[in-house]
Amino acid sequence: MKAIGKTLSERLMDLYHQTRGDGWDWFEDHVTYNNATLPHALLLTSRWLDRADMAQAGLDSLQWLVDIQTDPEGIFTPVGSQGFFLRGGEKAAFDQQPIEASAMVSACWRPIESRKKFPGTGKRTALSNGSWVEIVWGCRYTMRIRGGVLMDCIRAG
Repeated sequence: MKAIGKTLSERLMDLYHQTRGDGWDWFEDHVTYNNATLPHALLLTSRWLDRADMAQAGLDSLQWLVDIQTDPEGIFTPVGSQGFFLRGGEKAAFDQQPIEASAMVSACWRPIESRKKFPGTGKRTALSNGSWVEIVWGCRYTMRIRGGVLMDCIRAG
């Protein structure tokens, strides 16, 4: 199983290196659905493969995704499903899917662990724009992050 995970994560790294550039820090020429899963996968596998380069690619792509999905007021605005986001085009603004929020929450937990394992990585950390970002999942819990640092996780209501 570990060999399969290694092969798949190395393919993901190859896609990342082949596609990124010119303000596009992503794995493909389009951003579509369940986006945070890709950097999350790199962050997970970087730990058990002991690959700091993989952790950094995961952090960089996650930061880019956070940047394109956070409006100027600091509100999470995921890529919409009506047109998605093609390289060089405009991000679709409507028909966002709930999975985008849950995938982003899951992925944003991982950089905390990655920085512990690979202290030299994460010079740019997820949600480093300094704005408060509150992500609510299941209408029960809120994770508040400021400057890439998890401030608290509270139960709502």
